[in-house]
Amino acid sequence: MDSKRLPKAVALKIFVYFPMLFVMGIVLQAHLKEDRPYVKDFMSQQLLDLNSNPVDLSSWDHEVIVINFWGTWCPPCVREVPILKALQEQHDDKYLKVVGIGVDNIDKMRDFAKKNSINYLLLQGESSGIDMAFKLGNHANGLPFTVILGRDRAIEKTISGEITNAIFADVLHLLSNKI
Repeated sequence: MDSKRLPKAVALKIFVYFPMLFVMGIVLQAHLKEDRPYVKDFMSQQLLDLNSNPVDLSSWDHEVIVINFWGTWCPPCVREVPILKALQEQHDDKYLKVVGIGVDNIDKMRDFAKKNSINYLLLQGESSGIDMAFKLGNHANGLPFTVILGRDRAIEKTISGEITNAIFADVLHLLSNKI
């Protein structure tokens, strides 16, 4: 046997399996980045802000959007508010928009926002907020739930449960070419 020739099994892996895995990876990545139909539906709706003014979500066409589903009665939701505030403060509103969708009573949301000096947009999700979150990937129906949408409106990341600075450092790194 010629010592310079690859064994048949190794050659098969290199020339057949690796290209197949590479193509499968590209297809999987494209599928994961695929614009899910509900993202379009979600972005085409209007939600009410805390003053009951309609907010047209489709008007945000150049921003990376961090959508956080939360409730005033949810301790992990309350603990992550400083991180969301800092995230919005660190980035110009034209590049990154932090949006809290409250699954709560509007009066409780208003009181919470005032007491905590919220610097990002809060919208009324009320009971339909859970359904919105589910359609965006929250199949456990738990709160808090966060979705990161890229400028192309693909879901870049979903986070079930409380966010931390470390998670947002990873997310910001992931999105650094988009902010």
